[in-house]
Amino acid sequence: MKKIILLFLICITFSSCEKDETDYIVGEWKVMKVSINNIFTSDGLVDCDFNTVYDFRSDKEFRIYGPQITSDGYICMLLGAIKWEKTNNGYNILQTTNVRAEIIKVSNDTIVLQKIDGYSVNFKKMLVRQ
Repeated sequence: MKKIILLFLICITFSSCEKDETDYIVGEWKVMKVSINNIFTSDGLVDCDFNTVYDFRSDKEFRIYGPQITSDGYICMLLGAIKWEKTNNGYNILQTTNVRAEIIKVSNDTIVLQKIDGYSVNFKKMLVRQ
């Protein structure tokens, strides 16, 4: 009986030491704040920000859903289906081989994007899980 218990404890120990391969990025996200010069604020968010969903899929596909034009005529910058990849420093959003954005922070409930295609270098978006 002692051998069985010992064997059971050894099995549990090794199974709990396996590397966690969870990609926290997988899921749906929305913009919560934007940053210019490292100051995050919700001021300046528009309908596109509030109504756009960033969808990171487990098959490494990335989609953005939302309005193309807001009720006040503002044009939202949306992309079709593209890819995301894991890198040594975080994640990238790719269209073919071109990096469209870098993801510099990922946690269970927050993503920070920087170097977003079409925006100035010092602009960042903070997304929260939906």
